[in-house]
Amino acid sequence: MLKIAVLADLHLPDELPGMHTDVLKNAVNCCYEEKADVIVCAGDMVKSGAVNAAKFLLDTLHSVPIPAVITHGNTEQGIPKMFPANPASSSGIGRRKCRLPESI
Repeated sequence: MLKIAVLADLHLPDELPGMHTDVLKNAVNCCYEEKADVIVCAGDMVKSGAVNAAKFLLDTLHSVPIPAVITHGNTEQGIPKMFPANPASSSGIGRRKCRLPESI
């Protein structure tokens, strides 16, 4: 059975660290401990224009050996280089780190 962990609407601020960063770290660690097959970040993971928060999000996701998929929320649209509008057709996070397991 495929385990999909879904994270959404964290709204990480650019002022790091803080309560939000602890929540993200704990959530990602829980995904690892529960042996999730993939992590789906379903939008609004960072506040609008929060580039430092976006970098922190990516670093945190890369800290565990689990593929991750990030979809746009309205807040990520201000950070096009990290969160491309169409991850499936760009060289952003959607293609490099985020591939689903073969069993899907």
